[in-house]
Amino acid sequence: GSSVGLGKRLYKPDDFFALYNQVNYEHYILQNYLLVPGFSNGTSNNLSFSGGTDNTSYYLSVGYTKQEGMLKTNTFTRASARLNLDQKIFEWLHVGTNTSYANNLNSGPQSGSTGAAFATAGVGRLPIVLPPNTAAFNPDGSYSTLGAGLGAWANLAPDTGTPLAVGYYNPVLILDKNTFTSEADQVQGSVYANFRIVKGLHFRTMYGIDRLTIEDISFSTPLGGDGFSTGGSATNTYATRNRWNWQNTLSYSKDFNGHGIDVVAGLEYQKTTIELLNANGTNFADRFFMENGLISVAGVATYPNQFSGGRYIPTSFQSTF
Repeated sequence: GSSVGLGKRLYKPDDFFALYNQVNYEHYILQNYLLVPGFSNGTSNNLSFSGGTDNTSYYLSVGYTKQEGMLKTNTFTRASARLNLDQKIFEWLHVGTNTSYANNLNSGPQSGSTGAAFATAGVGRLPIVLPPNTAAFNPDGSYSTLGAGLGAWANLAPDTGTPLAVGYYNPVLILDKNTFTSEADQVQGSVYANFRIVKGLHFRTMYGIDRLTIEDISFSTPLGGDGFSTGGSATNTYATRNRWNWQNTLSYSKDFNGHGIDVVAGLEYQKTTIELLNANGTNFADRFFMENGLISVAGVATYPNQFSGGRYIPTSFQSTF
């Protein structure tokens, strides 16, 4: 039989078929580690109640949603509740409240096609762009790495025969050891009162709040990827936005022999404060101190490189119309 020489090795036709099958098997296994086969799982549930009497009306709802992305560790959950209540105290006075709460939790690695997700750590694209003759694990079961990147395997420099860096990270290592979560809690509420002063003349006052807190936690393993050069990296970012708003409107409406007049005047106040706090640490003494949040111990160099920062942003306005 014929044979073909590649570099210093002589290949026979049967070798190519064996190599082809092995390459496709390893590539299939790599995608199996990362991607959710078929359709992603998810659930969305909502329950609501409404009703009332001649003087009272109400609406109550609760909801829960869970979705899974195409990557095995990418999940999104949302829990929410809402209450609307209106009460007629007198013929000339109505009061009520609208209140809602929502908790959103997004968990997953860098994924997508733009920005940082398009870099060497973008797990969503790595199963497609990685050389097919590589594998996520070494024969002994350890993660396949070469420095920060994926192991070279059979990819050797033709002139020296040394391992040739693939140029991308090991996506299975990133998926298993890196974490990123973003959790948001939001409470919105308002109370109002509607007064009928005289026929056609109405006054409405409403006070509302909107409180949003967001916490982002990320951890990059020192075994490979973005955390390799820094001995591991952990970041915690906390942001709070508080807003209150007070609206007052006076309206008058009257018909004159087929003609109408409508007049509205109002006064509104609003204030918003945003507080940001972030902390980052690298070169951790032990994985425990970064996998469980930024943990520091008095007198112990749990992570010698510590960075922090914050901002306070107040804004407000007054409007008349």
